[in-house]
Amino acid sequence: SKPEYKVQIEYSTPSRYVEEIYKENIQFPEQSEDIFPYADVPQGYWTGFYTSRPTLKGFVRSVGNLAQSFKKFASILLFGRSDWTKQNRQRILQAVDQLEHARALAQHHDAVTGTARQAVTDDYVFRLSKGVQAALDILNLGHNRRSKTEYNFTFCSTNLSSIHCKVTSKLHRYDYHVLLALVNTGVKRMTVTRVKVPNGLIRVETAEGQELPAEVICANATDQSDCDLFFAAEIEAYTITHFVVRPSKISIALAPRRSNSRFAFVRSLRLGWKDTVLLHKGSNKFELRQREEGSETSWKSTNFSVEYRFYRSHEGVDQNSGAYIFRPDAETFNRSLPHSTLMNATLYAGRLVTQVRLHWDNAVTDVRLYSNDTSHVEVETSLDPIQLSKKTVGIEVTANFRVDGWNQGGVFYTDSNGLEMQRRQSNFREMFDLEVTQPISGNYFPVSTAIAIEDSRHGRMTVITDRAEGGTAILPGEIELMVNRRITVDDARGVTEPLNEVGPDGKGLPVKLTHRIVFSKLSDSPNPARVVQARIDQSPIVLLAPRRTHEDPPKNIPLLSASGLQDLPEYVKVYISPLEEDDTFLVRLHNLDDSRAAKFKWPQFFDRFQDAIEVSLTGTQDRHSNQEERLHWNGSQAKHMSRSSSEEELKVGALEIRTFIVKGFND
Repeated sequence: SKPEYKVQIEYSTPSRYVEEIYKENIQFPEQSEDIFPYADVPQGYWTGFYTSRPTLKGFVRSVGNLAQSFKKFASILLFGRSDWTKQNRQRILQAVDQLEHARALAQHHDAVTGTARQAVTDDYVFRLSKGVQAALDILNLGHNRRSKTEYNFTFCSTNLSSIHCKVTSKLHRYDYHVLLALVNTGVKRMTVTRVKVPNGLIRVETAEGQELPAEVICANATDQSDCDLFFAAEIEAYTITHFVVRPSKISIALAPRRSNSRFAFVRSLRLGWKDTVLLHKGSNKFELRQREEGSETSWKSTNFSVEYRFYRSHEGVDQNSGAYIFRPDAETFNRSLPHSTLMNATLYAGRLVTQVRLHWDNAVTDVRLYSNDTSHVEVETSLDPIQLSKKTVGIEVTANFRVDGWNQGGVFYTDSNGLEMQRRQSNFREMFDLEVTQPISGNYFPVSTAIAIEDSRHGRMTVITDRAEGGTAILPGEIELMVNRRITVDDARGVTEPLNEVGPDGKGLPVKLTHRIVFSKLSDSPNPARVVQARIDQSPIVLLAPRRTHEDPPKNIPLLSASGLQDLPEYVKVYISPLEEDDTFLVRLHNLDDSRAAKFKWPQFFDRFQDAIEVSLTGTQDRHSNQEERLHWNGSQAKHMSRSSSEEELKVGALEIRTFIVKGFND
């Protein structure tokens, strides 16, 4: 302190600083909009990293979904005080920590963003792969413990051809069987499972030997042994369900019906009271007809199309396009150009799945509708590597989904990390006058999970992504998502390396990704897109192993009986993570419904423990204390929910996450 200056200087903390500001009782303005898109110079919009390195982004998302299911599985293994649990506790916790540590590193602002150098990116992938293997080891350990067997399960990606899935590639041998286990750590569901197989001579059975509905699609024109098996089954909540996949003398492969790009196919699927018809209207155009609920004659028709376009990357003295920055060149400044030319189409019409394959000159699109879930249309895209000419410094490819007759008036919605849908309006900000110098990149926003447009006459179209992407909806009735980028210049934002991903052959990387299109009414509650999102996030883990044909397959294994968690609404996600302290777990309940609270009886799961304390989202503070100590600022319109530990029913507000720490088992 310096008395002569009448100033006292002392060491402070952020919390003390906030407390002092709070005492001033200032009326603060509210800011409901975020800062996106951000630009540090007039032509430098930081909207390229939303998409950069899409294969890494896809891997991070798939590992994230696996991790949430695996942590629940690991927690269940640690329930109780058996000798086996005590002996394996540290091994299980170490596997959880290894996977979570790799995921945490991948969330770094220069990791999943795609803005690290290639060598660093390779290290992220290596660490994630090691974490996945650690999780697989515990999945095997837990399965064999519960089933009293000695199987060695593995994963097989549907992104690769069947020859890369060694477990199923031998199914052409009549004496070879595969044991498939679905580890479901969510609610009971009817599911269609997809597995790579070498041909259509396949049969799928339950553990009791009952044949299940199944179909095979062999659509790879260059490799007829690269086929996809689809089979339908109902799986119980919190259960490992076993199936046997074995060769058969009867083919279940769907016969292809090929056409030129102008031929139209028609296929009808029926699900209970609801009829859904997908029509291929030629070229890249489709019509989805859905029978109105409660009506025999009234149908709702939606015409949509799928297209791939591209922007040329700008190279100039003022600002290049690069890993961070998205800046189109002069030719594509206002509108992208067609990237792909449609060659022909092939239809595969089955009882479980209808698939229209669009063959482009540099891509393949599979448009699918599943009979067990007609709430969405699945669009799987396989993009060839981006080819660059000597005159082109970069290409940035988009997938464009268009609906006829819609006009959202420049307004669209993107999710905030899978949570609240943020309202966006092109070329406009409510809080200030906006000057946009880049009409395309200046209206791009991050899309972690979903992007939607609404039309008062037609309803809502939501596109759900399988990884983080950049997107916009500038044109009427069109959603644009950037799906790949390859650029040979740097944008001078710190990477000091071009975004030029190449494979072993020196060419660019191919990209395989999936979008799910959901058409719904504005009044639907819960929003069907949220239900689809919950199903994707809580998909069962698929494990595969060679089956010992001289032994009966294991019976199905209940993981968590009489917990009450299996009775929760499908859109309420449950997270369970083991903590370091013995017999202690973090439990989160997340309501994905945008519009209403979820109410249900207190799950019996909590009765297993001597203590259940509601805590803050981070799990670091008692919730009651957190609410009591929370500052209420002048001008704040935020609603603070009051909670009581004596609630007879559990209420989780719209888009709310409630967090609990449970500890000490009741013997």
